[in-house]
Amino acid sequence: MTKKILSSPITILISMILGVFVGLYFKNIVPFLTTIDNIYLSLLTMTSLPIMICAITINIGKLFSQKFKGAIGLLLLLSLAMIILVSSLEIITCSKLKNIIKPDDTTAVTLIKISDRKNNTNITEHFDELQLYSPNNISNEEEYSLQSFLLNIVPNNIFNSIANDHIIQIVVFFIIFGVMLSLIDPNLSRPIINAFEGVYKAIYDFLNIILLFLPFSVFMTTARILEDSETVKLFSLLINLMIIIFVLLFIIIIFSYFIISRSTKQSFKEHSRAIKRTLFVAIGSGSRIATITVTMEDAPKLKIDKNIIESILPINTLLFPVGTIVQSLIIAIYASIMYDSNININNIIIMILGALFYSISISNVTSVVAASMLGIMLTPLGLPIDICIIIWIIMDMFCEEIETFCGVYANLAVISLINKKLKNKVSKQDLIN
Repeated sequence: MTKKILSSPITILISMILGVFVGLYFKNIVPFLTTIDNIYLSLLTMTSLPIMICAITINIGKLFSQKFKGAIGLLLLLSLAMIILVSSLEIITCSKLKNIIKPDDTTAVTLIKISDRKNNTNITEHFDELQLYSPNNISNEEEYSLQSFLLNIVPNNIFNSIANDHIIQIVVFFIIFGVMLSLIDPNLSRPIINAFEGVYKAIYDFLNIILLFLPFSVFMTTARILEDSETVKLFSLLINLMIIIFVLLFIIIIFSYFIISRSTKQSFKEHSRAIKRTLFVAIGSGSRIATITVTMEDAPKLKIDKNIIESILPINTLLFPVGTIVQSLIIAIYASIMYDSNININNIIIMILGALFYSISISNVTSVVAASMLGIMLTPLGLPIDICIIIWIIMDMFCEEIETFCGVYANLAVISLINKKLKNKVSKQDLIN
């Protein structure tokens, strides 16, 4: 009964309303709530990465079996088509709304003042922390670029990658490890796979216990955001930009829903129940990996083969993070409009590729570190990143949860199409036999 109450949409809504009330009228207790919320989110993140690693190791080899023949090529084709379609929609929309997006003098002056490191010490904890990651404090050896990103995809030492939270390197290693396990003698690989399955089950059971407290995290996160008056002020200055990104994300979610519903033949009521936990975890944590984890476990409710979803979803959501791409692209477009830079075909290609590489590279890092890495996308465009860092952090505070859900959900739509194709293939083979 308690579990049912805590997982109810009404409970989440009440938690958000209480968070708004506390954030506006009881600011003095927010620092205490922030500490508790950080501990909770750390526990959530702690469980998510091992589960994702186990799922990849156990299932990735199956993609190369006869059953999944042709799935990898179709997956790449559909994923790239999705990124190109979403990016084109966003660029066309923002170009048409150029006059609405372009910041007025007040907004521009405020952003410039905040981006000035001399005036940046007493605004918020986020802007204080930014000084550690500002372009002026990053050495040439640590400078982020497309080249450095590509060179760092493959890990030199997997233990260093795990210690430093380099998600892409970890994923690449366990993809290779999982594939090689599927190629060696089953008598040798089976005990290793059994061990990973045991770890998966143990940590996932612990994750289910943590998720019972998700409404409390929603309450604390909402209170923390609204307590910071400077953040709320900046949000009001960027309201037009925020509305556009929310509309774009919702369009992607609605489009994804129609793809999933047609592929799985689920009613809206059925699908809402199946996707409920995924939505709640995205809203409560903003963690892409935690959201992926819950979605994998709920695969049977979504009428998608569990082996398919566990093999593909973690990898595809990290390589094609649609929500993050939308958010990073709109910052590049905003900066181009603000600095009167031409948005021609060459710049559009650089924007799309830069947004893709940038979105992959910031998996599981903090908002501040993610903001500091904007140079991956903006430097090739010749745009300054100081003001864009501030915009990213403000946008991330208000958009992270819906952006996380959008990224996982859009990739779920791609997987539902592959699931449908493989089911049709099996049905045809059964008829022939």
